[in-house]
Amino acid sequence: MLPSVLGELRLLCSTELDSRQVLTVVLAGDSRLAEKLCLPELLSVVTRIRTRLHTEPACAEQLQGYLRHALEQVGNPHLLMADAVVGTLCEHAAGNLRVLMNPGHELLAVALERKLDCIDEKLFFEVYGQNIERCGRKVSAR
Repeated sequence: MLPSVLGELRLLCSTELDSRQVLTVVLAGDSRLAEKLCLPELLSVVTRIRTRLHTEPACAEQLQGYLRHALEQVGNPHLLMADAVVGTLCEHAAGNLRVLMNPGHELLAVALERKLDCIDEKLFFEVYGQNIERCGRKVSAR
């Protein structure tokens, strides 16, 4: 987001000065947002930020807990996704919840389409096997 856009948001938030709040803005981003907020032209924006939450990448165990919770919410945590697939997804998510959930969603969509009871290693390799092979070839070609 350009600094000028953040400045415009500040103006929109203070339309009626401090008498009434007409707009609340939640900014979310990675370390680039924090760096951008250090720019001198954004000082007036930074001084209006009330709460900041800096998070660190989640460990594989935290991601596994989140994925298990999500599976519990759909009703069948132990049978819907094989433990090996859960472990693989969590290890390769690089601490990022979005990176964890996107392939999980893709696997679930394929399983629903095929009317499968369980997302197992076989389905995982059917869906992602070509990508894994391509990555392997790129590495070995170097």
